Amino acid sequence: LGLVLTAEMVNVHRIENDEDTVSVSAVYGALMRMQPLITAIKKRPQGTSDKNSDWSKARFRWVKQILIRLREIEYDGPLPIPPAFDLEKLGELNICQIAFWDEVHKKVKVGPVSCSRRNVQYRFKRALNGALSITGEYKPPAQSMNFKYSEQTQLGLGVAILKFRS
Repeated sequence: LGLVLTAEMVNVHRIENDEDTVSVSAVYGALMRMQPLITAIKKRPQGTSDKNSDWSKARFRWVKQILIRLREIEYDGPLPIPPAFDLEKLGELNICQIAFWDEVHKKVKVGPVSCSRRNVQYRFKRALNGALSITGEYKPPAQSMNFKYSEQTQLGLGVAILKFRS
């Protein structure tokens, strides 16, 4: 949120509670007294070609699980079979049971969105319970997803799996 909108929201609350309104300058002063750490929102890639990355491992396990459920492959790892790959626990699938659909979006941005042209985030010190605290710690900086083709990204937003009656 920008300062003007934030001040407006603060003033709506203050009016509802029969308190005097405050200026944008007062809201800015309160913001600065909270000692924010202002950092740029960095971009990170959507995926990676590093086969040892967490993303690659998770994607591989997900595809392996689907192929086991479709009976395209059998589990070939160490025993006992982990629940994530146990066909008895997962249940069998037939490709005719699965429907996929997607939507096309222009100029996709995944992650924190900054209202500022500078693309920055304000991070505040917080206690372990999440409350603001001058003696707390800052959360790690956020990152936004960087797409190869951000002008037109297709996302698989829906999957339906039908279970046949026995």
